[in-house]
Amino acid sequence: MTAEPARYVLDGSDEDLRRLLGISAVLNPTTRTALATVDVRPGWRALECGCGPLGAMPLLAELVGPSGSVVGVDFTASTVERARSVVTELGLRNVDVRVADINDPAADLGGPYDLAFTRCFLMHQRDPRHTLTRIRHALRPGGWLVAMEPVPAPPPFSFPPDDTLRVAWDLLHQAIERGGASPTAVEDLPATADRAGFDVVRLGGCFQPIEPATGYGLHAATIAAVRERIVASGVATAEETDEIIDRLRTAGNRGGVQWVTSPVSLTVTMRNRG
Repeated sequence: MTAEPARYVLDGSDEDLRRLLGISAVLNPTTRTALATVDVRPGWRALECGCGPLGAMPLLAELVGPSGSVVGVDFTASTVERARSVVTELGLRNVDVRVADINDPAADLGGPYDLAFTRCFLMHQRDPRHTLTRIRHALRPGGWLVAMEPVPAPPPFSFPPDDTLRVAWDLLHQAIERGGASPTAVEDLPATADRAGFDVVRLGGCFQPIEPATGYGLHAATIAAVRERIVASGVATAEETDEIIDRLRTAGNRGGVQWVTSPVSLTVTMRNRG
């Protein structure tokens, strides 16, 4: 078994790093369920696209075992350096992290891989079909891709209901779309996968109830991480964005809320036809 990523959440001062490590810990159960749609075997080679500073690499490393290997790729060099540090701290000897832009035909992704995984990655792509085609080319014939991507609607929710979650989710997606990403990247994923040369084997969906302080804290940190992007895109002013962040943080500290959810995700399990 691998070490739990949650133990490293408070080790750094970078809020976005803590956010991403926290998301990895919270989403680990649903990610394990998504990956269980494929009979991952010891010795497999696995690729995580857009791994960030940790992603699902510990879980993938566990599934493929010491005889297998995991490669995480991210296009940001500073993120890859952080990921390498975390991988070393966790003792993940079968994991390598590389700087690479999956959309660049000249990028060295390694491979061929038996399995590729994306989480909150395809939602940011300008041309999802091109991105999926690039991933398919990194897979062996018959290789698998499991995509776990949050849908724009419905937004995360809570009980009792809190409209702040919807407002924050709308800000995030408006900023992503104004940045050039496809507005239907996730909803249209099964059809796009087919056009990119995959057979869609299974469709699923999930969300995870989270303890209120943790859930609101993660949503607040997510908006804080894209604050500059929201403001630069003209979706909201800096003052309006800060108000949403403060409202989320305050909601996490007040009583009366029983649970908050993660985003609602679509899980698409697909196989390389090539």
